[in-house]
This record gives sequence, structure tokens and C-alpha cells, in this order.
Amino acid sequence: MKSIFLYLLLMICTACQSSLTPEQYDYGDEFDLAIGEKTRIGDNRISVEFVDVLEDSRCPSNANCIWAGNGKVQLKVQNHDIILNTYLEPHDTTITNIHVELLNLAPYPEYPRQFEKDDYYIRLLITKK
Repeated sequence: MKSIFLYLLLMICTACQSSLTPEQYDYGDEFDLAIGEKTRIGDNRISVEFVDVLEDSRCPSNANCIWAGNGKVQLKVQNHDIILNTYLEPHDTTITNIHVELLNLAPYPEYPRQFEKDDYYIRLLITKK
């Protein structure tokens, strides 16, 4: 009887863990997202996903470059695809009353090291207008 009870308790705990929602943030919080990661913002639970790094031509930290370069990322906010940049415009955008700002793309390039897509993460700030 005890083993059946423990088995049922274990199954319930496992089911509870798998139904947990992803970490949520409030408007005005700075937060990081890894590539492919999703989160929710605010009471109305705006969905935000870091979809891809489209470009990373930023000058490596241990190199001398003529141009600073640019990092370009693709996000999905609700059902809107957004492209934001680290150096070129746009760094931010507004969708209806939600303002999305790219604060950072990491890791920063180092010569001769090459990063995999899975190494990237971004720092975002989302506010209500």
C-alpha cells in the first residue's frame, strides 16, 4: 500500500514539474534569453522568443577594426517577427504599446574563437508605452 502511495505521489510531482510556466518578467525588467528560449512579460503575458542570430560582424575584442561591426538578431514578440541590431538601426521598436529594446548580444567576438549559435544570448528591456 505504501509503495502505491509513493508511486502516485511521485507521478503527481512529476506532472506538476512539467506543467510549470517559463520564467516571467515584469515590464521594465532587464532579462536575458538564450537562442531558442521563450518567456512571458507582464500581467497580460506577452510572449517573447529569441529566434536567431542573423549576423555577427562585430569587431573582436582583441582586434583593431576599421568598423565596429553589427550584431543582428531575430525575435518573435506575440506574433510579430522583429529584427534588431547592436550597432545599426533599429536597436528598438514599438508594437502597439509594447516597446522592445535590444541591450546586448553576447558573447562578444574574440579572434580566432568562433562561437556556435547555441552560445548566444541577448539582454532585452521591454516596457509599456
